[in-house]
Amino acid sequence: MTATRSYNSHNRFYIYRLMLLWITLFCCITSVTLSQDIHFAQFMYSPLNQNPAKTGLFDGDYRIVANHREQWNSVTVPYKTFSASFDMVLSGFSNEKNRLATGLLVNSDKAGDSDFGTFDGELSFSWQHRPGRDSTHLISGGLQAGMVQRSISYNRLTFDNQFNGDVFDPNSSPGENFEKSTFYYFNISAGLAWEYMINKTHTIGAGVSLQHINKPVQTFFEEKNVRLPMRLQINLNSNIRLTERLNLLPDVIWMKQNTFRELVLGGQFRYMLSDKPGKVYNLYLGLEGRIKDAIIPMVGLDYNTLHAGISYDINTSGLKKASHGKGGLELAIVYIIKKVKPEGIKPPCVIY
Repeated sequence: MTATRSYNSHNRFYIYRLMLLWITLFCCITSVTLSQDIHFAQFMYSPLNQNPAKTGLFDGDYRIVANHREQWNSVTVPYKTFSASFDMVLSGFSNEKNRLATGLLVNSDKAGDSDFGTFDGELSFSWQHRPGRDSTHLISGGLQAGMVQRSISYNRLTFDNQFNGDVFDPNSSPGENFEKSTFYYFNISAGLAWEYMINKTHTIGAGVSLQHINKPVQTFFEEKNVRLPMRLQINLNSNIRLTERLNLLPDVIWMKQNTFRELVLGGQFRYMLSDKPGKVYNLYLGLEGRIKDAIIPMVGLDYNTLHAGISYDINTSGLKKASHGKGGLELAIVYIIKKVKPEGIKPPCVIY
């Protein structure tokens, strides 16, 4: 009991300072609409989609991530998004101060009656460095590049010319000239990430990434001036230890793409159910808010180095009259594989 009181007294200043930082941040950002690219409510569990600098930024050697999202079942043909990634630390090029990592990201998205699809395969690379002697800071830079396919199914669409005045005739000509049903483009993204370990139980991190740096041409026609706008993405996260078993994990992500904006903020509580070797259990309860769009409750569970999470978007935008508040169900799985490390080598902070 004496040790617990001493711990609370020593760290209370750090807890208050971090909480004040998050409250100030949340109050300063006010004007938001929606973004264009695919996005996940559990963005913290889709690291390679969030920032290329997150490649290899975890406590372990290999990481496997899977995300699935299904949205707007109550309004139209549901939008379905699947993402999978694998990243690893290149141990032969890494030491206590520097780490090199690489990864592979695959995204698949289907939207609407036309099955408008996106298939994305990209490679990621990152370099992580710990400056200074105390290793309390970590800086990471990452680069991501790959090919993207866009496709559409015209035979699932209907047009005015297919109505003969009385009934719809699916065999009649739509009267439209379609040049192609698929195209490809090369995509480049880059990012930076920073982490600061205040002490063994309090960390804060930040990241910035720029997606579609090359502004690739994306059109089913021959127009060369139709380009995908760059997307700026900024995120902040923290780990605040409240008690011996309870942690607060606040986070925020802000995105800007052309005239579109998106802000998601909130956090989770993580409660340690068991810390026995080989039987580590953590329970997560959280709430996120996508401003002017949705409230997102989420729950999760850790079993050793396996994390599983589920969330649901409760629609609050003007579309709720049609959606009846039903937004999107999302699942996230993260599995980290660790090799046995020789004594004396310090891994990075625990980050999914």
